[in-house]
Amino acid sequence: MTVQKHELDTKSLAITGGIIGFISGILAAIIHGGIGVQSYMGMDRMMWGSPMFAGWGIVWFTIIGLFYGWLLAVVYNYVVKNF
Repeated sequence: MTVQKHELDTKSLAITGGIIGFISGILAAIIHGGIGVQSYMGMDRMMWGSPMFAGWGIVWFTIIGLFYGWLLAVVYNYVVKNF
C-alpha cells in the first residue's frame, strides 16, 4: 500500500487561519476589556477600554491569522513535495 501525499489548499487554510484569528481577536478584546468588560478607570480606559482598540485588535488578529494559515499551507506543501 502506497501512502497518498496530499497537498493542502493554501486558500482554504488561509481562510481557516483568518477565522481563528478573528475569534482570537474577539476573545483578546473581551479579556482586555476592549468591549467594555473591564472597569473604565484610570489607565485601563486609556489602554484597553476604548472600542477603537478592540476593533483594531480584531482586525490585526484576523490579518495575522490569514497570513499564518497561508504560510503554514505553503510550508507544508513544500515539505510534502520535496521530502
